[in-house]
Amino acid sequence: MSTEKTYLCDEYKLYFKIEDDVQILHNEVELYNTSFVGNNSFCHEEYIDGQRALTYSIPAMITMNQFITKKIHRDELVDIMFSIADQLMYLKANDMPLGKVILNIGYMYLNLEDMSVQLVFLPIDKPMEKCNMEKFVRDLVNKLDFANKKASDCGYELIKFFDHNPSFYLSEFYKMITDIVDNAVDMCFSDDVDAEEWDLNEFNTVLRQIIPIEPLTPEKVKGKKKNEMKHLIKEEAVKLYEAKESEFPEPEQLRELERVVLLKSIDSKWMDHIDDMEILRQGIGLVGYGQRDPVVEYKMSAYDMFNEMTNSIQEDTVRMLYHVHVEQKIEREQVAKVTGTNKDDSSARKPVQRKEDKVYPNDPCPCGSGKKYKQCCGRKMMKA
Repeated sequence: MSTEKTYLCDEYKLYFKIEDDVQILHNEVELYNTSFVGNNSFCHEEYIDGQRALTYSIPAMITMNQFITKKIHRDELVDIMFSIADQLMYLKANDMPLGKVILNIGYMYLNLEDMSVQLVFLPIDKPMEKCNMEKFVRDLVNKLDFANKKASDCGYELIKFFDHNPSFYLSEFYKMITDIVDNAVDMCFSDDVDAEEWDLNEFNTVLRQIIPIEPLTPEKVKGKKKNEMKHLIKEEAVKLYEAKESEFPEPEQLRELERVVLLKSIDSKWMDHIDDMEILRQGIGLVGYGQRDPVVEYKMSAYDMFNEMTNSIQEDTVRMLYHVHVEQKIEREQVAKVTGTNKDDSSARKPVQRKEDKVYPNDPCPCGSGKKYKQCCGRKMMKA
C-alpha cells in the first residue's frame, strides 16, 4: 500500500493506493465520515492511474511532525491527548478496530484553532497491528521539547500512566506517600492561624483512613508550623511503611505486591474515567444555555477529572498497601506416624481361581462310577 500527500490551503490530501485483493469496508467509511468528536476528515474511494485508492480530505493547518518542532506547553499537550482519546473511544464504541488507526505523528494533522487532532483510519479488510496507545504516548512525549517544568511534569505523568510495563520503584511509592501528606496538611492547616486552631479532627479523618499514623493531638502540634508538621508526619509515615516491609520474608515480595496493587487500581480507575468522559461529552452541550462555551468547559472539566483520577489511584494504592497483612500458608501437620498395617501390598491382587475344574450336575462323576455327578457324589454332598 503506497501513500501520497499534497497540501492545498488549510487542507491536506492523502492518498492510499489499495491492492486489488483488499476489500474496502464501506460501513466503516460511512462511520469515519461522520464528523465525530473533533475529526472532520473525509474519506472516499477513487481510482488513480487505474488503481483503487482511499482519498482523504483533512482540514488541518499543520502536521503533528511540524507542530512538535516548537516548544510545547502543558495545555497544548493535554488538548492533544484528549482529542486523540476521544476519537479512539468513538471508534471503539462503534466496533471499529483501533488497529486501523495510524498512530504515527507523520499521519496526524492538527487544527491550531482548537488543537483538535485529525486521525487517519483505514477502513479496509486487512489484518493490522494492535493499537498500542502506550507506545505512542511514550514515543511522542520523548520527542517533545517542553516549554517549562509544568509541561514536562505533565508529560512525565502521561508516560507513567500509559506505560503497560511499569517497574515499581520504592522511591515512587514514597513520593505517593509524601504527596498525600502534603495534600492533607494543606487542606487542614495554615500558618495564617495558630496551631491550636487547626482542625485536627478533620485532618485525622482525612489522613488516617489512608495512612494509619498516630492521631494528632493539640499537644503534638503546639508551637509547630505547617511545613514542620509536614516533615514530622512524613517521617512517621515512612517509618510505618518500613515496619510493614519488615513483615515480609523478602523485600521483593512487597515490591511485587506494590506493582500488582498499582496496576489493579489503574485498570479500575481508568475504565471508570472513560465512562465518566463519555457522560461528560454527551451532556456538555447543555452548558451553552448558560452562555458558556461548551468546548472550554469540556476541556476544563476533563482536566479536573484526570487529576481526580490520578489522586484517587494514589490514595487507593497507598491505603491498600498500608493495610495489607502477611498470612503464613497453613498446612495440616501429620500427628500420628504410620508404623504398619495388616495390608499386604507385596503383590498385586488377582481374581480368586479354583484349584480344580468345576463339575456340573449332568457331568460324569469324578469317582469313576459311571453315573452322573448329581446321582452319585453330588447327591451325597447335598444330603450332607
